[in-house]
Amino acid sequence: MYHTALQTMSQVKLDILTGLCNQDEILYSLWQFLCTLGPNCGLKAFLDLLALNTKASAPEFQMLILFSDCMTHYVT
Repeated sequence: MYHTALQTMSQVKLDILTGLCNQDEILYSLWQFLCTLGPNCGLKAFLDLLALNTKASAPEFQMLILFSDCMTHYVT
């Protein structure tokens, strides 16, 4: 849903990220979920999937993209 919203309304990306990061719980919840994916936060699973899907368009990457975008917005 996040990715679709950004494709449709790219000019309001900062507003969407601000709304998502307004409550600190989303970053913590996403981080906890990523940590449950296995050793190294499931990095091997993501790398294996990336080898199969080089454009990173698989739905599994959307969660990682959301976390990365939110964390980047939060830090900057």
